[in-house]
Amino acid sequence: MVMLRINGVLHVFGVGTDRAVWVRYDTKWQSLGGIVGTGSVVPRYSNSNGSVTLKITGTDGKYWYKTRNSGGGWTDWNR
Repeated sequence: MVMLRINGVLHVFGVGTDRAVWVRYDTKWQSLGGIVGTGSVVPRYSNSNGSVTLKITGTDGKYWYKTRNSGGGWTDWNR
């Protein structure tokens, strides 16, 4: 699991038993989907605009990315 403070709120990212990416903030867990093949979730935070990009290795062995914009919305998983 990886912890990251986004706009003053602690977020915890991890891979669930279903191999999907999960995030916890406040007191609730939310699935972000995806299927992690190997490794873990790697978040990258930008202080300049408050966005976060997650990187995982999918079951196809390729990197997949999902981005949270400064408004809090998430993109679909993209390569």
